[in-house]
Amino acid sequence: MFSPITRAVAVVLAAVTAPALAGSPASALAPAALPPANAQAAGYWAQETFDRMSQAQRIGQLFMVGNPAAQVDSTVLSDLANYHVGSVVLTGRSYSGTSATHAVTARLQQAATPLATLGAPLVVAADQEGGNVQTLQGPGFSAMPTALTQGSVAAATLRSDATTWGRQLATAGVNLNLAPVMDTVPVSIGTANLPIGYWYREFSHTPSGVSASGDAFVDGMRAAGTGVTVKHFPGLGRVAGNTDTSSGVTDYVTTYDDPYLAPFLSGIQHGAPFVMMSTAYYRLIDANRPAAFSPTVIGGMLRGELGFRGVVISDDLGTAAQVRAWTPGQRAVDFLDAGGDVVLDVDPALIPQMVDAVAAAAQANAQFAAKVNAAALLVLTTKQGLGLKPNIFVSGDYTGARHSDIAVWRPSNSTWYLQGVAQIPWGVHGDVPVPANYDGKPWADTAVWRPWSGIWYIRDVANVQWGVPGDIPVPADYTGSGSTDIAVFRPSNDTWYIHGVGNVPWGQPGDIPVPGDYSGVGHAQLAVFRPSTGQWLIKD
Repeated sequence: MFSPITRAVAVVLAAVTAPALAGSPASALAPAALPPANAQAAGYWAQETFDRMSQAQRIGQLFMVGNPAAQVDSTVLSDLANYHVGSVVLTGRSYSGTSATHAVTARLQQAATPLATLGAPLVVAADQEGGNVQTLQGPGFSAMPTALTQGSVAAATLRSDATTWGRQLATAGVNLNLAPVMDTVPVSIGTANLPIGYWYREFSHTPSGVSASGDAFVDGMRAAGTGVTVKHFPGLGRVAGNTDTSSGVTDYVTTYDDPYLAPFLSGIQHGAPFVMMSTAYYRLIDANRPAAFSPTVIGGMLRGELGFRGVVISDDLGTAAQVRAWTPGQRAVDFLDAGGDVVLDVDPALIPQMVDAVAAAAQANAQFAAKVNAAALLVLTTKQGLGLKPNIFVSGDYTGARHSDIAVWRPSNSTWYLQGVAQIPWGVHGDVPVPANYDGKPWADTAVWRPWSGIWYIRDVANVQWGVPGDIPVPADYTGSGSTDIAVFRPSNDTWYIHGVGNVPWGQPGDIPVPGDYSGVGHAQLAVFRPSTGQWLIKD
């Protein structure tokens, strides 16, 4: 028999898979995972990168380490280099603003070298909920109100505000927000709930209110191209103690199909790529293990009942009092063995113990090793969906010799290496290389698109503002003029914006844009690849 939550998932899945092309730009939801910046290479990067990774590099993808928000920690750099850690969370507080934060995140991304992560970029996360939980502040960052205040405004207003906040994170080089909180604190408990209610971190005192505001927050962040994390599954709104500072924190009322799970389901339906696990005990679900260590909660409830297929991330397993009874290594192993994907550890000094324990367990147990590999591939696939796939292969005819030159763009120093031609510094860290013939010359121009500003920088040609954060650059000759048109595909409304030509809706959430001249008409055609069906949909 299906629980009410399972039936709701079935209805939602039926709606998602129904055939439809683009809807209203004002109302269309972004896809469950934003397609990669270089969409023509989509569909194989995650698998190809996974296949080439060493086992140590794969294991490293399963960890998110804490780094102070205001500076780069040398211990974190060691964790990235020596233990191949694939994600970072900014901890503490920074009041220095977006530019200073971008300097920190850019330095961290530079550490994602071929030796460290095989060049796979880092997920860089922050707790940017609002109110008392806003890691990043200062010039360029809005002063965000508490979630309870956010929940008091109209959904459209909150969605707009969240888009602004998401763009601020993108400008600072943060690609994942560890928010929103989808826990519901009943009004009868209120501030007596120490982890959530005491700090006004809940959107509302009812599940329906939390869902409405949480969904608006998710939609706004994702419209800005910033990933989100719904937390703390299966809910911290009805406990007394704070798992960060107390042990033995237990929920005595939440059931397997509890109505208070509805906000988590709603956040998943709206495309949240990450779900964070609580470390509390849930007496009526699995009394013997914290939720983060429970296959019943992760595999049965979250994966099975709610149908979540994204990344399951832990709450802090480094310094939290709730898990101190376990060794650091056992915490990591138990979480991954229960079905988790990314171990969040705010203490960089513990990474060696955790990574070594996971490596030893994988070496000793083939079943656990298979879980590690599956989680690593999922993390890479999610990075690709967030647009974090590195864009380094930039072969093109740079000399007009009528053949392609071997070339790479190195993100670590923003330099183009054209074999037998030149080394050209062009761009900054985080740019997307988009080489093409933009002005009718018989050779390709070195060019980059800057995701956080939407500006195209075409060397010796022009700088052009076209696009917003979250867009995907799709340059091609759409008019048959012999030169490349500047264009972007916007996942939030499945619309192609072609500079000087027009705006054309084509695609549906989850599609990957793949423009090309597929029928010999002498110009590029709008086309998408639909991963859910394996179909190529070529317009006209």
